[in-house]
Amino acid sequence: MTTLTSISAPTTGIVHTQHKTDVYFKESNKGNGTLYVTESSVLWMNEANIGFHLEYPNISLHAVSRDVSTFPHECLYLMINTTNHEPDDGLEDSEDSISEIRFVPQDKDSLMTMFNALADCQSLHPDEDDIDSDDADPGFYEDADEVQLNAEGQAVLARLQMNQTQSGGGDAQENGHNIVYESMDTGQFDDADNMDS
Repeated sequence: MTTLTSISAPTTGIVHTQHKTDVYFKESNKGNGTLYVTESSVLWMNEANIGFHLEYPNISLHAVSRDVSTFPHECLYLMINTTNHEPDDGLEDSEDSISEIRFVPQDKDSLMTMFNALADCQSLHPDEDDIDSDDADPGFYEDADEVQLNAEGQAVLARLQMNQTQSGGGDAQENGHNIVYESMDTGQFDDADNMDS
């Protein structure tokens, strides 16, 4: 469940802190605050200590998006798998739905740092089904069709794949619940290897 509530800032396992970051649930701006990427979860909170946290197994996909034609801000885009949640803050009420969360930092140069911190921490929480697989390296698939998403998630994934194809290719890999799009020439999704450029 992703809902805004009273929370405390994390004190341990912090990998990255990003101040002055707006958060959007789908298209709805929930305000400005601080994003914490920790080894155990992703947490966002405002100055009034109101916020939310996400467990890594619930993050189906994350990417850096620089395409302002579909969303007006460059952002860290997350697709969240929310199961059996109550209606809240613009998220749909369903037994198994996919919701979108976007983190928009004031400092756009920090997007790849945020992305890499999240990727590193998510790799600490591999999907148990992937670990048990004998035909692939643990947690990695070259075929994006392995992703199990509902209709909304499949539509978003198809849109991302179409953008990937139009931009000249690149590989999609699933790391547990994370898909990383690489070598995107249009700049819509940054290559995780270009953090220092």
